[in-house]
Amino acid sequence: MLKAERRSFSLETGAAGQNVSAAYRGLLICAIVVGHNRLIVGAWPLLFPLLYFWHVQGFFLEAAGRRSTAYFAKRRITDLMVRYLVPYTIFCGMAAGIALLLGTGNVQTNLLPLAIWNGFAATCEQATGLSLFWFLPTFASFSAILVLRARIDMRNHALRKFADIFLAVLALIVAVVPSDTWALFMPMGLLLAIYFVPLALAWRVVDGLSGFYRKLAILLSAVIVIAQIHAIYSGERINVSLYELGIDVPNVLLTAAAVPAMALLVSTVVRYLPGQSILRVCGEYSIVIFLGHPFIQAPLTMIVGARLSSLGKAWQASAGFFIVFVSIGCCLVGAMMLERMPRLRAMVLPRDWASWRAAWIGPRPSV
Repeated sequence: MLKAERRSFSLETGAAGQNVSAAYRGLLICAIVVGHNRLIVGAWPLLFPLLYFWHVQGFFLEAAGRRSTAYFAKRRITDLMVRYLVPYTIFCGMAAGIALLLGTGNVQTNLLPLAIWNGFAATCEQATGLSLFWFLPTFASFSAILVLRARIDMRNHALRKFADIFLAVLALIVAVVPSDTWALFMPMGLLLAIYFVPLALAWRVVDGLSGFYRKLAILLSAVIVIAQIHAIYSGERINVSLYELGIDVPNVLLTAAAVPAMALLVSTVVRYLPGQSILRVCGEYSIVIFLGHPFIQAPLTMIVGARLSSLGKAWQASAGFFIVFVSIGCCLVGAMMLERMPRLRAMVLPRDWASWRAAWIGPRPSV
């Protein structure tokens, strides 16, 4: 029972029972926390694009890649909206409130309603001082698109193929048109959700390969990832920040191909990494780590960074990794404590509409 309840803290519940899947998500969330640490990225600037072209995207691919059409057809869009938009609203409000109390000059809390509406990273950063929360509304929209696609497929397979082509064309348009022309007017991160759907569908095909074809896919993926890394080191403008769109098509196509390619390589390598149990726990509690780590990591980085500013990059990076370890550890402890408070957990991180409603007006949720 405890194991089953832990799954509700994962960004995608369905695959959490699989050890490799949980370890894969654990590696992704650890990479995200490392990428958000200013001491580490400041010491090694190239680490930013090397992490950002695959780590967050991996969650979108994982959510779609291991689930059948029938699975998505049964999901309720209302439940998806509640599952991801409730914590999004709560934590955006919390971040904006902290920024207002601290008197942070560059945070415009009056933009909070717009940030909650469009889920655009730049707007989130302007309203709360933190851009990372864009993930939740975008993931909600992404999941809703997959549900609608699955329902179309259950009724008319040919129409679903047309819908896939239409989504692929839309994704290309999204990638090459400057994002500030329409992102502010698109609700709930829909812009990036459209961009991620074809990548997730491509990953579903690649991840389903076996035998010789899987080995060939791994080889081709390695070539694509090497080309992407070479482009990054060569100083080419690569779409890695996810809201820095509107670049030339060849780089867009390379970056898009690198996402499922890197996902295949990482999901293959993660099986052989040490510390599997730790990675699985991080994967099971990934949403708590994602939401909680900036509130721990940011003040620690400010305090430690001020004391290490005169020291070398090695010291700064070492301190950064220590802060990452502390942040993840505190989030895991907080998740385990929250697990013992089912009503509060359902209020802040509901699984669906029914659990959220019951937390407020219904009977006490069971442990």
